[in-house]
Amino acid sequence: MGATGKRITVPISVVVGGIALVVLAAGLVGALTIFGGEESATYEVDFSVSEPTRENRLLPDRVQCPTEGRLAAGSTDGPLPGTSFAPTDETLDAIFAPGQVVAFQYAITVAGNAPDNGALDLEVALPRATAREMGFDPDRKVLCAFVDSSDPSNREADSSSPAVARSQDLPPTQESIRARLAVQALDPGDRVVVEMWVAAPRGIPETSPTLESRLLSAEADQGRRVKLVRDTVSYRINFFDRAEEPVLTFDVNDTPPDGVSRTERVDYVMTVTNTSAEAIAPAARLDAFIDEQISLAAVEPVDQEGAPTTCSTTEEGGFACDLGFVNPGEVIRINAQAGVKPEAERRFTKEDQGCQGENVDVCSRLVLTWFRSEGLEDRVEWEEASDIPDDQPLSILKLVPRAPFAYPGQKVDFTYQVANAGPTGSFNQLRVSDTACPEVTYTGGDANGNSRLDPLESWTYACSVAQMSEEMSRGDSRVDAFTDDGRPIGDSVSTRITIITPNLGVNVQPVVDNPGMRSIVVTNAGDADLTNLALSPVGCAQPPTRDGAINGDVLEPGGSWSYTCPAEPNQPVTVRVYATDPLENAVTATATSAN
Repeated sequence: MGATGKRITVPISVVVGGIALVVLAAGLVGALTIFGGEESATYEVDFSVSEPTRENRLLPDRVQCPTEGRLAAGSTDGPLPGTSFAPTDETLDAIFAPGQVVAFQYAITVAGNAPDNGALDLEVALPRATAREMGFDPDRKVLCAFVDSSDPSNREADSSSPAVARSQDLPPTQESIRARLAVQALDPGDRVVVEMWVAAPRGIPETSPTLESRLLSAEADQGRRVKLVRDTVSYRINFFDRAEEPVLTFDVNDTPPDGVSRTERVDYVMTVTNTSAEAIAPAARLDAFIDEQISLAAVEPVDQEGAPTTCSTTEEGGFACDLGFVNPGEVIRINAQAGVKPEAERRFTKEDQGCQGENVDVCSRLVLTWFRSEGLEDRVEWEEASDIPDDQPLSILKLVPRAPFAYPGQKVDFTYQVANAGPTGSFNQLRVSDTACPEVTYTGGDANGNSRLDPLESWTYACSVAQMSEEMSRGDSRVDAFTDDGRPIGDSVSTRITIITPNLGVNVQPVVDNPGMRSIVVTNAGDADLTNLALSPVGCAQPPTRDGAINGDVLEPGGSWSYTCPAEPNQPVTVRVYATDPLENAVTATATSAN
């Protein structure tokens, strides 16, 4: 039967007389051929979905759609590397990245007896992503469609009139994104590959079932017949590698760049690395809580692949960076600069904020989080301690004998170090004072006995607080002197001592419904961390395990650890507990069960 000259629409989902439907095994794709009497098909259509690779995991903002309906002349590879027509009857099961461009290829083979300048329209449907289920971004819809002249399967006879393809969005359904692909300038003997782009969802859905994309209908010019090799492809979009969890490492360096003075600016170079062999970290975030002594001036990410890192400031004066997805082996750097406030204190110990060491003036907290699986996050916290050096040669440093802790009423001895860091010039008439200790006395350091603090010389002073209290826990220490030419000069430092009252408790009780076991609960009822916990039971065996341990081997204030031990029924059990407080002194407690 010859062509009628009438334009027709052939719905793929319907089987009518003369149309044969073949369903492959479960999990495979469907294949459908449309015949029209004795007439052979003018066009044959097949399609596939491209497997993602590290090179083609690109976001829409990082790859440009061809605007002329096909790749520019002379292109040797498409905008998405490694996306070529590769039909298969297997279900693609691969690792994608949130928001990445996903490519489908439609291969159109034109019969040798077809007319010149033919046209073909394809209507396609793709699963629509929701908060619960995987699919494609319904806001971005179909990004574009074009003839991929660089595809190895693409062959066009007439280079003077090459084929072009464009997409048109159709009204979506609740389950699907729909579009029409219009292909023109099809010539006899052509094999044209049309590439269509959609975007994976930017969020992480709760489930990721096997998905299907479908060819809903085909329309050829002049009612010519179309043969479809398959009308469905199936695939799974996974954001997580089931064989490996993503692992990110985090490093912070505050070394000042050449020519930058730490007295004016603190620089942070933060490095995030995905050390996984294959797993993507699909969603990562960095939150920076900047110390109150500095003010954020700039933050700049350096991210060469994957999702672009974006950073913004927070109301608290810090910043937050959305790293998006991080490829295996990818390294992201974030550079931040913060100006030192004019009123910033020098050599102010900030161990109470988590930073360790002497001369800590700035303590910024940096937190990296990422998804390990659909419902599990991981995190790394980094406390970066920085010193702000004095920009003058005269300095004072106040030292405490053992950690910044003391008991109420304890006698505490302080040592002060006054130094001249200048290469020339001396200081005289030195006077050292402390608001928390009224009698500061000189103890040594004037090696030549000239009563002058000479260049590179240090003097020591001492003072004692007979009974430490909250009122005496914060002290402002100051040195005042005169230069050789009579100008006054001074420096100050602030210190804080944390008053602690360690208190260890233990309770021993028979286990309900098991008279041969005892329950032991050790509680930190004080206000200081306790370490090196040890139990010495009498009347029962040494407890093998404990429950409730937090923060490593530190029993924090308000925390408790639980033990059990076997004992003779109706016999008393005595337990003595030992621990070490922050001043490295022993804390003990004893309890006995009634029977």
